[in-house]
Amino acid sequence: MSKYNWHISRKGEKPKVVRHYKWITMMFRFVLRNPAMFRGKEMTIYNHGKKVVDISWEQIVNLNSQGLKEGETRKIIKALESESE
Repeated sequence: MSKYNWHISRKGEKPKVVRHYKWITMMFRFVLRNPAMFRGKEMTIYNHGKKVVDISWEQIVNLNSQGLKEGETRKIIKALESESE
């Protein structure tokens, strides 16, 4: 089992099919490729099935457009997690 097992869903919804990602950046690319499903919505990011943080479409677009590497993105997600607690 990998160290990281991320997935995302729309806030308050259980996904029918859970797509697990080892990298947050790949998960963000999936979200951005499916705007009809996610645009304008609040989403919840999970790590190993545990809620990490709620994030908006605009925040994902912003993080992806910065061209951050995986480690930098994880640090930002962890910082958002500590802010929301």
